[in-house]
Amino acid sequence: MSTIIRLLKLTLPYRKWIALSVVLGVLTIGTGIGLMMASAFIISMAALHPSIAELQVAIVGVRFFGISRGVFRYLERLVSHDTTFRLLNHFRVRFYQAMEPLVPARLGRLKSADLLQRIVADIQNLENFFVRVMAPPAMAFLSGLLMFALLWSFGLEFALIFLVFYLLAGTIIPYLSIQLSQGLGKKITLLKSELNVVLLDQLNGLSELVINRQTVAQQQKIRDLNQQLTTLQKRMLSIEALHQGFVTLLLFGAVTITLILGIQKIEAGSFNGIYLAVLVLGIMAAFEGVLPLPPMAQYLEENKAAGQRLFEIIDQPPVLADPSVPQTFPTDSQIKIDIKDLSFYYAPTEQAVLQNLAMEIKPGAKVAIVGPSGSGKSTLARLLIRLYDYQQGHIRLNDIELRSFKQNDVRENIAYAAQAFHLFTGSVAENLRLIKPDGTEDQFLEILKIVKLDELSSTPAEILSYQIGEHGQRLSGGQAQRLALAQVLLKNSSILIMDEVTANLDVETENEILINIYAHFANRTVINITHRLSNMEFYDNIFVLKDGLLIGAATHQELLESNPFYKHMFSVYQESLLLG
Repeated sequence: MSTIIRLLKLTLPYRKWIALSVVLGVLTIGTGIGLMMASAFIISMAALHPSIAELQVAIVGVRFFGISRGVFRYLERLVSHDTTFRLLNHFRVRFYQAMEPLVPARLGRLKSADLLQRIVADIQNLENFFVRVMAPPAMAFLSGLLMFALLWSFGLEFALIFLVFYLLAGTIIPYLSIQLSQGLGKKITLLKSELNVVLLDQLNGLSELVINRQTVAQQQKIRDLNQQLTTLQKRMLSIEALHQGFVTLLLFGAVTITLILGIQKIEAGSFNGIYLAVLVLGIMAAFEGVLPLPPMAQYLEENKAAGQRLFEIIDQPPVLADPSVPQTFPTDSQIKIDIKDLSFYYAPTEQAVLQNLAMEIKPGAKVAIVGPSGSGKSTLARLLIRLYDYQQGHIRLNDIELRSFKQNDVRENIAYAAQAFHLFTGSVAENLRLIKPDGTEDQFLEILKIVKLDELSSTPAEILSYQIGEHGQRLSGGQAQRLALAQVLLKNSSILIMDEVTANLDVETENEILINIYAHFANRTVINITHRLSNMEFYDNIFVLKDGLLIGAATHQELLESNPFYKHMFSVYQESLLLG
């Protein structure tokens, strides 16, 4: 039950609202009991044709309880749902705050659909935690206590009869519900997650499925998962219906025995028969308190499974941590990067991606990092912006260890244009404004001109208002890549790292954009990670990586003369241009 206890602790900031909601719920049930008992008294007394004066109190009581029940029900719903939304907001913020430091080191291996299921559906599932799990037991206990006291005033025997059946309905039936639905809630939660993963995969890969004629097989997989989910949900509803029937059976058991005992006491002359209907209808109204308890047991199972999935994420310690006393990031644009004996692996059981790397990048230098796929180029870029921390060696900026800076300071001053990127639905200007909210149209147009994206339209206004579609689908691959690059350039950081950002461009456009960027960042450090060996003579230094090792560091001409591997790479690239 540690998961439930942890969820309960998360609700502590809203304990006053929770208590108010429970009190209003008890008042709602209490006024319902009062309404039924007052109504029964009027009906029973009316059969004896008394004067209207004898019924005045009961008539006023019916009016009071009838009106107040509606008022209390409305207030209870208002407060309980407001509390639920407050709790959901608290859960979402708490989960996001815990999840953000885990990206990407901890969450990189999770499927996006599964993560989305946890962030959205699992947290949404917790909306039942207060309304259908926490509140019902408290309201059932307090309303049962109230009814026990009322019945005791008519006779201890009536109170004990009610207590026995009420406890059976409030404890045994929920316990049976838990036993019969054992594991169902968890299975339903996991199946929903798996179904969402498959559905998202189908949506994202619909074109490939159609081309490869695999839509039928994928649809069958979805139907099978949906059928399994439907079967479990039907079973859960059947258990709920069965338990509702048992609660009703116990209710009528309490009413029947109360009637038998009441009739016996009336015949013995020890009980006023007018109050028999009062007791019976009061007991029936009081059982409203235990009706939500069997479903509560099922919601408890689902909430526990959802909570476990969420805590699986936030319980992971962050891979990266800010220093207790962080260094101030250099304020000038002249930053020297010194890498020595650098080694890194993603997991201790895996082979090192980088081994004993040593590089020196002078302030304002324009350098290239080249090598075949899997040589560790992108990994080095991620280390430089502290998406991961290296296990051995040093990365120093102006002789200060990279780990000595806060993560946000590093990412604010080192711009990283990644090979993989995400564009948001909206206009070109809206996507640029995500990076620079206070940016002006002139600044946006200047950056778009650098990346040659001013071709989108003939007028500046139309360029900025151009709707790019979901994930930039209205743009070509090269245009989308250039817009993502423009976002990074807007940061105007001290160091710019570009990771295969021209992969979707033709050679001529690539050369023009790179020349524009180097001119724009004339006095700043630019690191270009690329496998396209064009204009290599432009760079101050070229670092050649292979299998995580640095096998060459020199100018283009020097590498051609002294490094066979680089010479071979350059020859292959030149041949590809001729064949293309």
